Amino acid sequence: MSVATQWVDGATAYNNGNTSLISAFSRYTFRNNCSGEISVDYIEPLAGLTRHPYFCLKGADWIVNKDYLVVSWNVTRKASGNSYYFDLGASLYDSGAGGASQAWFVEMYERRGIIWDGIFSWEMQNWPPSEVWAKIPKHLKPVYHWYNIPVNPEEDHPDNPLNYIKRTAKVEDFVLLKIDIDNGPIETALVSQLIASNELMSLVDEFYYEHHVNVGAMHPYWGAGWPETLADTYAIFNSIRQRGILAHSWV
Repeated sequence: MSVATQWVDGATAYNNGNTSLISAFSRYTFRNNCSGEISVDYIEPLAGLTRHPYFCLKGADWIVNKDYLVVSWNVTRKASGNSYYFDLGASLYDSGAGGASQAWFVEMYERRGIIWDGIFSWEMQNWPPSEVWAKIPKHLKPVYHWYNIPVNPEEDHPDNPLNYIKRTAKVEDFVLLKIDIDNGPIETALVSQLIASNELMSLVDEFYYEHHVNVGAMHPYWGAGWPETLADTYAIFNSIRQRGILAHSWV
């Protein structure tokens, strides 16, 4: 069995509650300084193009497939406070260029016991409000926030979503952040702010990010000429993972 097959089969099993096929995964080991309790969170490895490994082996049908992602079953352990989800590049609730991100996150984490206290979604493409809200499940409407405006990466700008995290979340809350707005300079600025801010790094628990880089396999989808490389991708995710945030490479 190839490592890619072990990874994907293990991720499918794990996300369905079977935690036995974990040989291909990376892991975090956490120690509770008060109780001494040791806990382990599993996550997909950083490998290849940091997306579905079958894309490299089998081609374009796998370019936006999310079955390679490993989502911990321990997330409710961290949610002693509220639970918040911030989506930068949200598209619509159940559709998008890379597939539905909002529905995927909500359903994946609700299966793990998360009850959302706030969902904050930014999308630049203009959508009629009636169409946006018609897709939102009724149990989420009281906590759902829709910003049909561009993200602004200036640190003190009122349309910088990272400032919403600072104003909304506390350390005891569970915070999920996803960045995929298909604008490399803005994404880079936001990720750099995240890494440079001890406050933000203490607030964000899970991070999903599609890093746009100059790599040949992605030229048909992204184009060429991106200033950053796949080596930069590994450096970014290693930096964030080493500080205890479960950081996933998004599609």
